[in-house]
Amino acid sequence: MIQDIPDDVWASLAAAVVLVTVVILELESSIRVAIVLPILLFLPGYALMTALFPEKRINVPNAIGRRAPQNLTTFLLGEDPIRLSPTIRFVLAVGGSVALLPLLGLLTSAVTGTITAKTAVVTLALFIFVATAVGTVRRLQTPIDDRYAPSFAGKVSLIKASVSGQTRWESILNTTLGISLLVAVFTTGFVLTVPNDGESYSTAALYGTDDDELVLGNLPDEMTREQTEEVIFVVNNHHDQSVDYTVVVKLQRQNSDGTVIDEQRLDTFNKTIAADQRWRHSHGLSPTFVGERVRVIYLVYEGKPPETPTRSNADADVYHWLTVTE
Repeated sequence: MIQDIPDDVWASLAAAVVLVTVVILELESSIRVAIVLPILLFLPGYALMTALFPEKRINVPNAIGRRAPQNLTTFLLGEDPIRLSPTIRFVLAVGGSVALLPLLGLLTSAVTGTITAKTAVVTLALFIFVATAVGTVRRLQTPIDDRYAPSFAGKVSLIKASVSGQTRWESILNTTLGISLLVAVFTTGFVLTVPNDGESYSTAALYGTDDDELVLGNLPDEMTREQTEEVIFVVNNHHDQSVDYTVVVKLQRQNSDGTVIDEQRLDTFNKTIAADQRWRHSHGLSPTFVGERVRVIYLVYEGKPPETPTRSNADADVYHWLTVTE
C-alpha cells in the first residue's frame, strides 16, 4: 500500500515539516518569508483539493449536490465529467489557501486565546497533515484508472496535458491562468522578501507613568515653572540596520496664530539603536516659560542634527502642549 501512495503526498508532508521547522528555528526574516510564502499560498488549498477531489474527473452535478438546480449546473458546466487538469488544481489550490488561511487563524486564536507565528504554523501543519491523510485514503479507495496520482517522473506530460485543452481556446485559457498565478506568487514573494527603503523609518512617542506603569500620553497639561515632571521618551528604529540617533529637546512659546515667539533648547541626548529595536529614555521636564501656549518638542535625527533643529528638518518628532504658571 505504501508503494501506491502518490508522490505528491510525500512532497506535501515534507513541505509541511519544512514550514514548521523554518518558523520554529526563527531564521532570518527574508529567508523565512521566501520559504514560507509559496508553501502558504499553495499547500493548504492543495491538501484540501486532494481530499475533496480524489478522482481525475468529477461529475459536476453530483459534486455540487442534487439540491442545486440540475438544469442550471448542467447548463453552465455540462453533464459530462470535468477533467481536473494540473492547471485547474493549481488555481483551486491557491484560491483555497487564500480562503483557508484567515479561517485557520481565527481557529487558532479561539483555541489558544492568542495567535503567534508558532501557534499558527502548528495549526496549519495539522490541517495539512489531516487533509493530506484524508485525501490519500480517498485516492487509494478510488479505482486506479480514475485515481488522481501525479508522479514526478511524469510531470512533463502532466504540464503538457494541462496546457493542451479540448479546444484551442481552452488551451490558451489554461496557459494564461497558470502563468498569471505563477507571476502573482513570485511577485508577492519578491515584494515581501526584498527590502524596501521606502518602508524604513523612525517613530517617537511620549509616555508618562501611572503606578510605575508606562502610559502613552499620560502627561500633565498644566505645570508651574518650578515643577519637574518625568517624561519617558521612546524612539523606535524601523530600519534594517543600526542608527545613531540624536534627540534635541526644545521648549517653545507660541502666539495665537502658531508663530514661535520664543524658544529654548532644554537638552540633547543620543544613542545607537539596533535594527527593529526601541530606545527608552527618561527625561526630567522643567519648563522655563510662562504662558498658555507652551510646547515641549522632541526632534529626532538619524545622525548628527543641523545647526538649527526644526520640525521641518527632523526625521521624526513628538510634542506636548502645556499651560505653565508661576
